[in-house]
Amino acid sequence: MNEQKGDMRRDKQVSVSDVKQKKKGRPSKSTSTCTSTSLPICTRHHTFDKEMYVICQEETADNLHDVSTENMGAQLKAIGQQTTNEQLKVRLSNVVASSDLLTAVAEDMKYHLLCLSHAKRDIETYKRRRDNSQKMILSSHS
Repeated sequence: MNEQKGDMRRDKQVSVSDVKQKKKGRPSKSTSTCTSTSLPICTRHHTFDKEMYVICQEETADNLHDVSTENMGAQLKAIGQQTTNEQLKVRLSNVVASSDLLTAVAEDMKYHLLCLSHAKRDIETYKRRRDNSQKMILSSHS
């Protein structure tokens, strides 16, 4: 009986050469962009290269930060919800759609502090202009 168990264990063993080895590192860089006129809507595949940084999609490592906290996840979620930049909105779509603020951490997102500041400033500028134009419309109807 014990010999049969030993034979069954040996039969179930899989050699290392039978298992497909996982490639190390990030997936290869995509060369596609969403500027094609045949695609009216940008998709995440066309706008997001994980080898680059989430906000600017550049490879420079100056002042680079990892998304590592719920607070930063919340900030990226807010940017994704409020930005008028459609490509950035698509890149952050997983963060916006998730109820877990650590989604950006799980996706190993990185950002430049300056780019984060620019994205926040652009949102505030857009809100200010929208509010001013609404005030002008209301005052012209008075």
